[in-house]
Amino acid sequence: MADESELIFREVDEEVRRDRLIALLKKHGPRVAVVLVLVIAGVTGYRYWEAQRERALRDEATRYVALVESIEKKSPAEMADILAEARPSFDGGYALLVRMREAGARAKAGQLAVAIGLYDEVARLADDPRLKAYAALFAAEATLDSEGAAAAIARLEPLAAPEAPLRFSALELLGAAELAAGDTEAARSRFSGLVEDPETPPGIKARARDMLASMGAPPEPDAGNGDGADAAPAAPPASAGEEGAPS
Repeated sequence: MADESELIFREVDEEVRRDRLIALLKKHGPRVAVVLVLVIAGVTGYRYWEAQRERALRDEATRYVALVESIEKKSPAEMADILAEARPSFDGGYALLVRMREAGARAKAGQLAVAIGLYDEVARLADDPRLKAYAALFAAEATLDSEGAAAAIARLEPLAAPEAPLRFSALELLGAAELAAGDTEAARSRFSGLVEDPETPPGIKARARDMLASMGAPPEPDAGNGDGADAAPAAPPASAGEEGAPS
């Protein structure tokens, strides 16, 4: 719902438009009256459509939340079947969210090929860059479990590009895939880069430190400590509850 200031600005804008309309009618008279009536009718029709659309979205949101709550205690396979049955009743973004949830349930149920197909559908159909990136990232994760490291790495490399929305998560998963492929040096370099990058989200940085420690690597200094000669030892990894939200 719009806040009070937004409503005030909207009312002021309407007053300005009304004043301009009156001035135009005074200047040009009946010659523009028919055109203005058509324009006003078009604007009114659009606003009616917009209001209907907002109401429909609220209804979809309510149904989506109810659907998610109704399957919380089901098994992954049951969740997936219920979501697949409900999916055709949703439109637009909510249909994609239902697909995403179904894909996650299929993956948990061990139906990895189906899950990857659903994630790929969402990545292809979504307009929002972050939703596309999440779907592609989850597809890559499922690919690592089903098709192996090489196939997962091929999917992950574009997601780790500097301007990609979820590049830090993609870099972390790339390190895991490289480790699974037996490329220890590449994985060590990947995790070291995550520790050294000041923009890495805290949770990912903590897990990267854990991975380096498990690989027998010395603690990596945080960025900004010069060459690291006098750097203090790395802090212990943050617990799950202490992780900050990704930047």
